[in-house]
Amino acid sequence: MIDAFRTPRMLSWLAIGGIGLDGAMGLLDALLGAAQLVSPGQAFDLEDGSGPMSVWFLLLGLIALAKFPVYVFSVVTFLMWLYRCYVNLPALRSDNMEFSPGWAVGWWFIPFANLVKPFQAVRTVWSESDPDFDPNFGFLSRTQAGAPAYMAIWWAAWLLSNFAANIAGNIFDPDRPSTFEISSWAFIVSGILTGFAALMAIKVIFEITNRQEQRFSNIGQTITATPPPPPRFDGQS
Repeated sequence: MIDAFRTPRMLSWLAIGGIGLDGAMGLLDALLGAAQLVSPGQAFDLEDGSGPMSVWFLLLGLIALAKFPVYVFSVVTFLMWLYRCYVNLPALRSDNMEFSPGWAVGWWFIPFANLVKPFQAVRTVWSESDPDFDPNFGFLSRTQAGAPAYMAIWWAAWLLSNFAANIAGNIFDPDRPSTFEISSWAFIVSGILTGFAALMAIKVIFEITNRQEQRFSNIGQTITATPPPPPRFDGQS
């Protein structure tokens, strides 16, 4: 059975759209956190008499509600894109696959292992999509190339943004105005990290998608060469 290559371009656009929107919302979180620091007096009294409520934190809460479906969409489309990239590797003549397509996705959901394994899976598909691969070069072509520095920066920013977002959510207490300042700083840090991680993720997606398409263009479809016809001994040409 001949492995078929299917470009991950459409899935890459869906993933980029979701991740880009999530990153933009993160930057809006940072902006609202800064607004709380600059103008903390912008508040209104709640009808239940529990005290004033910051307008900025109210907006942050509304954004958090909107971010959830966007986050789910970005995760699902990113993993669909990653799965498609891995399914393409046999057609790209990769014989150094450290992960199966299923495990390239599955490691994202295993606690503690998901701090390292997903990055290794993305690094592997980047390496195995090298457009300069020479299928006739022999066993030396099987050595994986190291990932570029921006990929490690993306992963570090992604992890830090998640940690910072959890801290921001746990620190904020609407019933304790004393937490507002530190919460504002937490939202600023997590928002900036989220936006930066999204930018780096978009670069990773673009790079791998382009590398896969270019590699497929360079080596052509994986088709077994037709053997030459057997020799004839009847004197006919």
